[in-house]
Order: sequence, then structure tokens, then C-alpha cells
Amino acid sequence: KRAGEILGRLRAWISKSEPDLEIVDLAELAREVAHLLTTGALPAGTSLKVESDGSRPLVRADRVQLEQVVFNLGRNGLDAVAEAKGERVVTITVATEAGQAVLSVADSGPGLSPEAQARLLEPFVTTKPGGLGLGLALCNRLIERFGGTLDGGNPAAGGAVFSFHLPLAAEAVRREAAE
Repeated sequence: KRAGEILGRLRAWISKSEPDLEIVDLAELAREVAHLLTTGALPAGTSLKVESDGSRPLVRADRVQLEQVVFNLGRNGLDAVAEAKGERVVTITVATEAGQAVLSVADSGPGLSPEAQARLLEPFVTTKPGGLGLGLALCNRLIERFGGTLDGGNPAAGGAVFSFHLPLAAEAVRREAAE
């Protein structure tokens, strides 16, 4: 019951407050978030990298909320590799694909179980001991609010990857004008 109340308040907060939309350079934001994530001590043998396809994807979003999404995905990746044997790497990749900005966070951890994949973005579903299961659900809601999509899965190379797609800023402006 308490968890339901918390989720209800979060939904009300998200749905009632208008985001402070601005043009955000997704590559720059990814570098800033990576810096925040590495400011705290990374466990020995863990690395966090930011890669880009060289594009400068500009999106229209609330910068603080988008930072929170990227931070949460990065933190989840670092948590996933914490106990991994072998290489422990989290890579944030920024690219432009098919007219959209794409940010992916891939880790070299154990990957997602089929059960976790089936319920990935549902509230109160977690693979973390002591986790509430609200992080990804909230991230999904925020990305949807900016006209995008969030998904996750297990790449063939192993580990897990979470990606979101957002309209490029010019596309977001055109969509608003059409509405």
C-alpha cells in the first residue's frame, strides 16, 4: 500500500508539473553525467566510457530530468558490473540514427533474465536487492514525455543495454507546430 502511495505521488508530480524544455546537446549531457558517476569512487577494475558517432544530437527536453534518466541508467549499469567476473565496463554511447537522437548504456554484467526482460519497465519490478523498482518506470515516463521511447535487452555480446530514442530538436519543434 505504501509503495502504491509513493508511485501515485510520483505520477502526480510528473503529470502536473510542466517540464522546463530547452535544447540539450545529448553528447555533452552524457559526458557531464559520466563525470558525475565517476566522481564517486568506481570499484577497482571498473571503467565507464562515453562514445559518440561524432554527431551532435540536439533534443528538446528538460535538462535536469534527462540528466536523471542518464544517471539512473549509468548507475544501474555500474551496479550490474559490480560483481561481474572479468572485464567490468559500462559504455554510454550517443548517436544519431534515422532522424533520432539515441543514447545507449551498455554493461558487461550478467544481462537480464527472461523474467526481468518481460516486465522491464513495470513499476515495482526490480532485480536489485532492496530496490523499489521505480527507477526504470520513472525513466520511461520521462522519456515518453519528451516524445521518445526507452527499451532494454541483452545484446549478443553479453551484458545488458538500455537505450532511448528522442526526436531531434528540429523534429520536436515541427511536431509541436503541427499539434
